[in-house]
Amino acid sequence: MCNYPCSIETWNLTTAEGFTSKRGIQNAQESAKTLLRNSDSNVIKNISSQGYQQIDRAEEYYFLGDVQSGRDLDFLANTVAITTQCEVVTQICHLNSTSSGFSCFGYQSSFTNSGEVGIDPTASMIPDNSTMVGIQFFNDSGLQNPIGFGDQSTELFGAQNPIHFLTWSRGFPPIDTSKTTFDEMRQNKYLQLDLSGDNVFVLNCSTSIYDMKYAWVNGTILQPNQRNDFRPLLMPDIYGAIISAPFAINSALGHLSLQNAAALAAYENSPQDLGDQFADGFSRAAVALSAGIMSPVTNLLEQSRKNTELLTRVPKIPLYFLIGLKALYALASLVLAGLAYLLTGLHEAQEVKARLTVDGLAAGLFEPGANQEQAVKKIEQLYDEHQPKENQEGGQEKGNTKVGMKKAETGGWIWVTSGKVQQAFTTLGVGAVLEAVVENAAESGELGVGLQKVENLVK
Repeated sequence: MCNYPCSIETWNLTTAEGFTSKRGIQNAQESAKTLLRNSDSNVIKNISSQGYQQIDRAEEYYFLGDVQSGRDLDFLANTVAITTQCEVVTQICHLNSTSSGFSCFGYQSSFTNSGEVGIDPTASMIPDNSTMVGIQFFNDSGLQNPIGFGDQSTELFGAQNPIHFLTWSRGFPPIDTSKTTFDEMRQNKYLQLDLSGDNVFVLNCSTSIYDMKYAWVNGTILQPNQRNDFRPLLMPDIYGAIISAPFAINSALGHLSLQNAAALAAYENSPQDLGDQFADGFSRAAVALSAGIMSPVTNLLEQSRKNTELLTRVPKIPLYFLIGLKALYALASLVLAGLAYLLTGLHEAQEVKARLTVDGLAAGLFEPGANQEQAVKKIEQLYDEHQPKENQEGGQEKGNTKVGMKKAETGGWIWVTSGKVQQAFTTLGVGAVLEAVVENAAESGELGVGLQKVENLVK
């Protein structure tokens, strides 16, 4: 737990003037390193978005990032983001012609006043050269209820989100603004001179604090126009007090960061650019001054770019459906294999397998049916010439089976064996066969070879 509002700390000490109480920023060293871009762990990043709210310019969301973020790791992270909008109101404020005082929206102060809480600006006795910037927070957008006046011990910090404030600058830019570059600013009284001749301007600003998610991809931030889920949410009002406190107490870092923002913005030669530049500087400073109380959190999602595996992304329902079908197919295969093993003998299965080969089919076509009906151990036993003599027809050993072709009555050709080959010769007539062979040999110029074929055929 921390003391309200968590971003500052208080301590007491005794000096030559007596007992006093001091206030400062929690873990100011880390805040200073982050502000000056010298931190080992934090770095300020920003996202631009114009589509989230209907405004004239893109909003800049500033937030703390990890200084070690690189190209090797992509991630989606949650963070606290700050954005600020400012407009120049110097032209509608009243500047006192006899002092450094001014008044805006009914609020009266001095360009020499820092706006520190607990001090009434009308009672301030600050020397003219003590400060260059000041800030005053308000409880309302109309800037009618200033925060932290007088000797109040409570409500010194505005617990609200957005935060509304006036801020002013004296002495920036430290140059002669009568040059043509600043004609628009001077002629329209956006930039004026105080009693001492210093340039002054006043801004009306509001700062919003968001809970935001951002994506880091391949070493850079994925911008909101590349995402559909960019919907930053306003944080609770207590964050308004936490973020504004380092500026409200006029801490050294808070004052320095306001001066930096004013110094950069003052050189712009249009009121819009001046307000935008200061707004971005204030947002950056607000993030930096809260760095000391922020703790790192685990990424919502992350993936390494050093993976050596090739991955793909598929919808879940089709994937699980496919896996289910494959599991069902595997189960059915196992069931069929089990049934085949239980209902079929191994010897029978091997014999059927052998009879389905080319040798088995040839035996089934040309050998006697009695051979096919017998169980055999080898496929050769299906052939008649491999049968024992006593099993052959007539008890006599037979020669090799002759195989030939016979022309069917319908014009086609059929296979015939043994005696049927001889019958084919008888049917056609040996003369006709010889005549056909000689004629073919003569036509091919191989008459001698043809006669040899006849001799072989007769044998």
